[in-house]
Amino acid sequence: MEQGFTEASSANLPRIDLMMLGTFLASNKDFCLAEFRNVKTSMSARASYGDDAVSYVQVKREGNLCTIKAKICPEH
Repeated sequence: MEQGFTEASSANLPRIDLMMLGTFLASNKDFCLAEFRNVKTSMSARASYGDDAVSYVQVKREGNLCTIKAKICPEH
């Protein structure tokens, strides 16, 4: 864990809604590339992918700002 961060759990993560997620995905060029949309997306779409890919998640709150960091090991 980095200094100032705590282990994330469902109790201390911020709530996000579909509009927030859609805005992030639409504005982030990494999610709009043709290669990502097709082959890589289908590889990571299976139900167990997240369990294997996410190593740990940490969260840090400073006033209205919430920073979340995760160690992710994608298979592709």
